Amino acid sequence: MRIRRLVFAVLIAFAGVAVAVPTVVLGATSAGSVTARVLIPKRRLTAGSEMKATVEVRNTTGQAVSVVGCGSIFQVALTSKKVTPMVGWLACAQTITIPTGTSKFPVMVSGKYSSCGEGIPGPACLGPGQVPPLPPGRYGAHLYQNPTVAATPRSIRIVVTSAKT
Repeated sequence: MRIRRLVFAVLIAFAGVAVAVPTVVLGATSAGSVTARVLIPKRRLTAGSEMKATVEVRNTTGQAVSVVGCGSIFQVALTSKKVTPMVGWLACAQTITIPTGTSKFPVMVSGKYSSCGEGIPGPACLGPGQVPPLPPGRYGAHLYQNPTVAATPRSIRIVVTSAKT
């Protein structure tokens, strides 16, 4: 059975700006699958800092999988019972191809809130454009995809530690 794709754009109006959010649905295939895992070098992160990580995608479908996205289709953000990130995506339409075999995509893991300001969920900004650090504690490094090309793997436990002052 071939992979079936349904690509469509959803328009979201936010602050008077329309943003196209492409989405993909992959059908099941008996010949193979697309899987993803997150590779993080450390399990501790200082509040306010960031570290490089990698999303490793394995495509065993026997054919390249092409999707419409913008820049990277992967992000890794820290989540907890008290912190839910607002993951945003660039709005453009580029063809992104996941080749057969194993591919690696670089991502950053941030020890800061994903957003700040007045009138939105989350903390106040520290100053113009200055997003505050996450509070120390246990978090899950969660993979976000837009569009979804693989089953989302389990989150990886990360401990955010206090910034040294």
